[in-house]
Amino acid sequence: MTASNFLVLGKPVFGAKLFVDSSKVAPAFPSIYEPTALEHWIFGADNPSMLGRMYGLPMARNCVITVGAGGTGYTTAPTVTLTGGDGVGMTAAAVVAAGVVTAVYVTDPGTTPYTTPPTVSFGGPGTGATATAAIAAAPTQGAGFLTTGAGRAGLMSPISEASAQTICAVVRAPGPTDSAMLLGNLTRNAADGGVSIFCEAGNVHKANVRGLVTPNLANPPGMVPGSSWLFVMLSYDGNICTAQLGGAVASTTTSGTRLATTPPRKLGAGNLYYQDALFQSPGVFAEWIPHAGKFTPSQGMAAYGRAKQRGLTRGIVLM
Repeated sequence: MTASNFLVLGKPVFGAKLFVDSSKVAPAFPSIYEPTALEHWIFGADNPSMLGRMYGLPMARNCVITVGAGGTGYTTAPTVTLTGGDGVGMTAAAVVAAGVVTAVYVTDPGTTPYTTPPTVSFGGPGTGATATAAIAAAPTQGAGFLTTGAGRAGLMSPISEASAQTICAVVRAPGPTDSAMLLGNLTRNAADGGVSIFCEAGNVHKANVRGLVTPNLANPPGMVPGSSWLFVMLSYDGNICTAQLGGAVASTTTSGTRLATTPPRKLGAGNLYYQDALFQSPGVFAEWIPHAGKFTPSQGMAAYGRAKQRGLTRGIVLM
């Protein structure tokens, strides 16, 4: 069964014109159905409804909160209060270093997405901290893909970071001079936690799980920067990180236990939290799929195979 340019599979999909019973559809397409997915987004102009949701909850445009004055006397992280704006339920948390507020991160985009930003204020025990909020630029939809804006303009999912987790995505290889965050919620400070697969200039891909960085990931043979489509996977538990690029053998790094962020931040497609000059290039996405728990290498290769099959139904050839 097809709908316009792609297959619609998985959990029930509700809409004005379509209902899919996954108990009947999924067994008929075992090679491309994602049985363990928490959510599954397929992006593109062929599926423009709520940023390309295949099933589950929508992603939200990022609310970028920038600290003005850091203030003084913050012996612990102050509460962050968001007032005004046109959304509902957004929450945020502050990061403190040496008594100064250094960053504020959205921890939940809320139940109703914001299109106009809220006002930011801080509680005690310190004084003088200020911050402003801005809603990131909306992504653009292409035929079978989505492009985020530059800077912290990634899309925020409703999925919180956990201590054991897997994120798969289909992304376009960044350009030769691009520096881009592909997925996750990494910040500039390892102490703040966060996870990511990212690309440095020169198409050097790596993964970072709470300060634990993998060796360079091998680019697929024949990859064309700015053109080729890649399958990427980041999978981890408390002390083991596995990252996969295309159909290559996954890179695994082991180190001391890395705990999830507190309070947990949401995972996203593109850059949500990294504030420095690096990793500000736009990202181009065709799929984004989070799973609970860590994948084995064979599970990663199986997910890659299913992504290749799905891509073919949309004219996307994965490396």
